[in-house]
Amino acid sequence: MAAGVVRQTAGTGEKELQELNHLRVRFVEKIQGLVFVLKQRRKTVRDVTLAVYEFISEERMQERLSEMEQTFQERGELARAKEYAQIYRIVLGLFDKFVELLGDERISLKEYCELLDAGLEEAKVGVIPPSLDQVVIGDVERTRIRNIRALFFVGANDTLLPGNTGAGGLLSERDREQFLKGDIALSPGPKEEAYIQKFYLYMNLTKPSEYLYLSWSKVSGDGKSLRPAYLIADVRRIFPALTVVDEEKRRMPEHEITEKTGLIKVAEGIRDRQLGISDEWKELYTWFRRERRSGEEVKQILDAGFLTRKYPELEPEQTEKLYPDPERISVTRMEQFASCAYAHFLSYGLRLSDREEYEFEAMDLGNIAHQSLERFSRKADREKMRWEELPEELRDELIDESVEESVLDYGNTVLFSSARNEYMISRIKRLIRRSVWALTKQLEKSDFIPGGYELKFGSGKIDRIDICEDKEENCVYVKVTDYKTGMKSFDITALYHGLQMQLPVYLNAALDVEQRRFPDKKIVPAGIFYYRIQDPVVDRKDSDEDVEKSILKELRLDGLVNGDEQVVSHLERGLTGNSLLIPVGRNKDGSLSKNSRALPGEAFRTVLKYAKQKEQDIRDKIRGGKAEAAPYEMGGASGCDYCPYKDICGFDIRIDGCSYRRLEKYSMEEAVAKMTIDTGGEADR
Repeated sequence: MAAGVVRQTAGTGEKELQELNHLRVRFVEKIQGLVFVLKQRRKTVRDVTLAVYEFISEERMQERLSEMEQTFQERGELARAKEYAQIYRIVLGLFDKFVELLGDERISLKEYCELLDAGLEEAKVGVIPPSLDQVVIGDVERTRIRNIRALFFVGANDTLLPGNTGAGGLLSERDREQFLKGDIALSPGPKEEAYIQKFYLYMNLTKPSEYLYLSWSKVSGDGKSLRPAYLIADVRRIFPALTVVDEEKRRMPEHEITEKTGLIKVAEGIRDRQLGISDEWKELYTWFRRERRSGEEVKQILDAGFLTRKYPELEPEQTEKLYPDPERISVTRMEQFASCAYAHFLSYGLRLSDREEYEFEAMDLGNIAHQSLERFSRKADREKMRWEELPEELRDELIDESVEESVLDYGNTVLFSSARNEYMISRIKRLIRRSVWALTKQLEKSDFIPGGYELKFGSGKIDRIDICEDKEENCVYVKVTDYKTGMKSFDITALYHGLQMQLPVYLNAALDVEQRRFPDKKIVPAGIFYYRIQDPVVDRKDSDEDVEKSILKELRLDGLVNGDEQVVSHLERGLTGNSLLIPVGRNKDGSLSKNSRALPGEAFRTVLKYAKQKEQDIRDKIRGGKAEAAPYEMGGASGCDYCPYKDICGFDIRIDGCSYRRLEKYSMEEAVAKMTIDTGGEADR
């Protein structure tokens, strides 16, 4: 009030205003001492804590809490009464800690409030259930229980029993024994921890007077199998008459079902309806149908349970926009389409891809290895020397230059991000040295010479084309080699189904290229091969020559050979026995062994003809807009195994409309016979 003016709100009378002023004066008088301390600029934790304590004492807070405790007891709220009985002691204990630890530390009012909040947040009120019947949930080592009738021991798995006793720390058991002799107390070591745990187990398992229930999980939260702890085997050995009850095999009436678990049971029944539906499930379903609050959940379960997947073909206008250049379809695209048309649509239509991560992956290793071999090949050509003519010192120099240039041009700087990644550069150099050595050995015994590297054409890029001119026969033999850093091998069944078309498509393209180079000569396909870029480790041998043979055997070309005698003799001169260079072998009479991956010339050309026909068929289907999620399944493998889209495509064989395309596995003879029929010829009977 100033100059006799009194501010009052509308509707406030003189009497009410007097009462408010009286309350204001009382409030100011009560907090005056506390506020005086709080306003001091140079106050300590001890000063503030003492001022707050004096305020609490003056206001008789302890007596008021006792009165409230008594009130709750009279009402029968025993748990609440126990809580109020502990509050005053907890607060004073907190004040004692403040003074003991921070007594003379200067502090602002804001900092003290934050300190008080933190202390009160950590304070806990423990209440023992005051009634006669109670359930105690606790830990094996920390919970103290007595006079109990039943004990439920959960989590008896070997991942929890024995518990984690640590690795022993810095001190060994011998060190601990020395400290023990010197009467120096240490915390328990691993051995003591194990004995302590067994003691607690014995102490707790012998407490119940009527019932002991041991349970363990069969599967962890992430789906991995779990085993029971040693405790279970010990108990069953002591009590052989005990039987294990599998909860999953209990009938529904034996389960305790809540509304949440009941909905799960309803969903499981609809999912597995083809195995039959029990009367108990029907009763549970009927109950949920009657419950209005669960009606929406049940409807969603029914919609999901009877969902039918449909994958309509794309409209021509959509296909043109998604695939603007249908003639330039890579072999990788064709193989993915043959694996699953929907995965092809997601990858090349919608262009979905994983988020790139800053790391060096297997694909990066393959790309750099490919580039390094290509650079080495071109550097060798500039030296105007055949691979087998290069001195070892010059060859190693060209390899190092090729790898370093490829790494710098690749653009993935992760190789220089750590010493571990930089080690990959030296590893790549070793791989290329070994590969150049093996490829040179193959060229030494062959009449073929490199005719082209990294040749690009409409469906891809050929790593290497080798040719052999036979002037007497007026023909040119052609083979293609594709470099692989993985363990991929040629499978003629996969070729028949369109899953592995790379090599025959490449050879068809190479034959066209060489026909244009040699228009007056007959172009003869000689073979299709994978070369695996590896540095194999072999067993120790008696001589260096035997070691060399073992390495060459590991690095032998994999693929398919034109089995005509003229071709085989050019691929490896003077071949006897099993070849260390190509996948063929000779019997003693000079014929090809049954394990040879070779076909007669006419059958080999049939394979190439079929590949060209299959290529056109896949192109037509892509242009036709096929985008069905029907991945293949063959011999235990499927199109979903390594598919990056399997988590988003919605394919699930439990849903109507989703099913695998079951593909048959054929022998080489069966596959060639089918290719012959499909290309319009007659298969041998």
